[in-house]
Amino acid sequence: MATLSPLVISAAVEGLLDEAVVKRLILQVGAESGPVYGKNGKSSVRNRINGYNMAARFSPWLALVDLNHEAECAPPLKAAWLPNPAGKIRAK
Repeated sequence: MATLSPLVISAAVEGLLDEAVVKRLILQVGAESGPVYGKNGKSSVRNRINGYNMAARFSPWLALVDLNHEAECAPPLKAAWLPNPAGKIRAK
């Protein structure tokens, strides 16, 4: 009987604390953490979000950043950063 490979989710985060949170969230949903990119602040994630979005056409991705008064809640920030999100990216 063939075994299924675990779902691997890559991520983009602001810093080390966010990396720990993302890894825990990924484990909680029964997936495996893939590479975690960013870790150089919110502007770094913002500058590279289109590349992460392109990668999400092929594999699952999670982007996690703080709002920092840039928006009242996540949906407007997500719409501004990702007007055309790939099917396999989740921005929180």
